Amino acid sequence: MLDVDAALLAERGAVDAEVALAMAAGVRRRLGADVGLATTGVAGPDPQDGHPPGTLHVAVETPSGREVRSLRVPGGRALVRTVAATAVLRLALELVGGAPTG
Repeated sequence: MLDVDAALLAERGAVDAEVALAMAAGVRRRLGADVGLATTGVAGPDPQDGHPPGTLHVAVETPSGREVRSLRVPGGRALVRTVAATAVLRLALELVGGAPTG
């Protein structure tokens, strides 16, 4: 749906920083949006594709640039999902100038 290159997915797998960036770009294209946000990772409880639970990549693309952050979150599924949502929203705010970095 987000037009992530099949070769990139085959090479890197779904839990990957470059894939997250491609997903964010796909969100912008598909929705005609100014800002695209994407998350990918492993919420658990089991590992996925060799990545342990708590592995996250959050990405944002805007007209002026794009950024991805990779995180490791110790804790259960609910916490990992909450951190992913919070992290991608914070990154979006930073990139559009609405929040301080750090």
